Amino acid sequence: MEKQEEVPKINRQSKLAQIEHFEFLSYGTAQVFEARVNRLRKLRASLTFLGIVLPVTVGGMYISFSQSKELMTGILSVAGGVGVVQLILSTWALVSGWDSQYELAIKSLQGNTSNFNKCKRFATTEFRSDAEFISVYESIIRDVEQQELVDITQHISKKEKYTAYQESLTYYNRGCHSCNQNPSESSKSKTCSSCGQKRNNK
Repeated sequence: MEKQEEVPKINRQSKLAQIEHFEFLSYGTAQVFEARVNRLRKLRASLTFLGIVLPVTVGGMYISFSQSKELMTGILSVAGGVGVVQLILSTWALVSGWDSQYELAIKSLQGNTSNFNKCKRFATTEFRSDAEFISVYESIIRDVEQQELVDITQHISKKEKYTAYQESLTYYNRGCHSCNQNPSESSKSKTCSSCGQKRNNK
């Protein structure tokens, strides 16, 4: 009778550590895109507000003070200045693509939040077999890699990368791997090249 070949057991700890790292990264990246969403929402709301309020205000003042030429001259001058600001903002929004940036930021926020939750659940899930463990592990890896490709197209700045790292360090109460500082610490004077925090000279 032939002896069946034993299937080697997988090293779950190394894969759990990798998923834990992706959880760390996904959390910080989600915070970056949440900040983008909030910033773009305010900009778009301001532009919409000016577009609605300016004509209504000018029309209302004209009806109320049209008999006073001097007052109307002043009102129209102010309205003209605000109109120029609105035109500049509208041009900036069009050129920068605020609407498309907003929609993409929301999708990246959702994607990274989803990956964060998947990674977090993975660490506490009891798998019935190595095959099931590997199947879920590979699914998460695919999702994370796909989301990374999407995020790259949105041109995350160096400052935002620092923010992502610091947000994750704060959430997990860890120190930077390079300067060993937690973002909640103070008295920093030299910037760390890894996390962007100012390094304590102590």
